[in-house]
Amino acid sequence: MCIRDRYNGVLSSFDLPAQATYNNLKINAGAGKTAIQVNDITLNGDLEVSQGTFQVNDATAASRTLIVAGDMDVQSGAALSTGSGAVTHNIILSGDFTNEGTVDLTNNADFAANTLGAADLTFTGSSNATAIVNAATSFYGFIVDKGSDQSFTVEVLSDAATSPFDGNNSNNVITLKNGTFKLGENITVSRLRTTVTNYDIGTDQNDNAGLWVNGADVTLGAAALVVYGNLKISLGSFNAMGMGQGSIVTREGGSIYIEGGTLTANQIRPSNTASHTGSWIQTGGTVNVNGPATVTDYPVFTWPYSTSQFHMSGGTLNVSGPTASGTAAVSYTHLR
Repeated sequence: MCIRDRYNGVLSSFDLPAQATYNNLKINAGAGKTAIQVNDITLNGDLEVSQGTFQVNDATAASRTLIVAGDMDVQSGAALSTGSGAVTHNIILSGDFTNEGTVDLTNNADFAANTLGAADLTFTGSSNATAIVNAATSFYGFIVDKGSDQSFTVEVLSDAATSPFDGNNSNNVITLKNGTFKLGENITVSRLRTTVTNYDIGTDQNDNAGLWVNGADVTLGAAALVVYGNLKISLGSFNAMGMGQGSIVTREGGSIYIEGGTLTANQIRPSNTASHTGSWIQTGGTVNVNGPATVTDYPVFTWPYSTSQFHMSGGTLNVSGPTASGTAAVSYTHLR
């Protein structure tokens, strides 16, 4: 039997009871009213915010955790927010996320480190999930940690133009640990990292993460992109130029798959610190490598190792502003 706990408070702001576990929780606080989570909560089912605001913690600097085993739904006229204490809370979600109201998980300026209160949202579990952002949305840390490889996806969808990613989780705007992060149409990502240090798809310990651009417009930012897992472009654009290094680097088994859309970078090359077993697969789309090389030991475009694979059956690969290979041992693309 499904049991729902409903809270429709009389006061404009009230604390939820000190209850640690719920089956399903529905917040129906009334227009202009705020229900505040003041202790860690685990939901065995869904969280539904149908009216009023559900706020993670108050003004105190105590980190709270909200675990939702089911779906999270913020309905039209309702809101999800975070308290003003200088601490980062954790929302851990196994199911789908839907926002038709207002979601603001940071009180800080865009891309700023947290000093005013924020909450990270982590997608976990061994199943696909969607994040539907059809209304005003501002994420802080957005973390994809699905399964133990690239199999499960978190897909972000919107029926109107939106730019919901403006946070800073250890300098990452979006953090990819396990699973594939898929970005649909109408989504703009203005940067993936807030500093000039590398932005990683996966880690040097594994290749469990993937980034799939399927209609979105994504800008890397000032960092270099390091691919341990998989970068896939089907529709939309991925732009690594404009603010910084402008390079895309593959390491270990890191692979790039282009079947549509546009990929633009100063330089695309393998790492100079790793073995290489990944693949370049292009069946469509347009790749523009504009130079100049940011690491002159490699040409602006090279896929030189016999241990990796290069397959191109369609699309366009434009290389301009070429540079010599410098001290690189090879300056060609190994075709097989």
